[in-house]
Amino acid sequence: MSRALSAHRPALVWLALGLVAGLVLSLAIGSGATAQADEHATGLERIALSKVEIDFQPGARSGKDSVWIYGSGFAPGTEVSLLLQDSNGVYQDVTSLATSFPMVANDDGAWATNWVVGRWTRKGVGGEGIFSLWVTDASFTNLSTHPIALCNLNNRAEGEETPDYCSQ
Repeated sequence: MSRALSAHRPALVWLALGLVAGLVLSLAIGSGATAQADEHATGLERIALSKVEIDFQPGARSGKDSVWIYGSGFAPGTEVSLLLQDSNGVYQDVTSLATSFPMVANDDGAWATNWVVGRWTRKGVGGEGIFSLWVTDASFTNLSTHPIALCNLNNRAEGEETPDYCSQ
């Protein structure tokens, strides 16, 4: 048995050294790690919506409800995009559905746009629910989020319950 152990000893030594080196490296990196903003992130990015609850009628040919989205604290000149989760759980870029395109932060780091629900109501695209609206830079780095509720406010079937996140 000692012969078998002797034959594998160099491999075991290298494995042990690798594990120790990995542990030391992870401790060294973890102890001095700090978050730093790149040129597109200030750390102060905020968004506000004119309303959080949007009238959403799934399967409608054209949703007419809209929401104003305002941003501040962005690095001047930063082009931003809006991402929203679809009914399949995939984040979709809805920037082209907004009234301002491209959306670029002004010299004060602010921007505004009106998002019209529009094609998001089509069957298989958007869905009723509460979601996080993401604002990202050109590299799709998430800079800020805000909750948004898509609620079927005026066209609910008789007896159909209203979700907890909707006002009606």
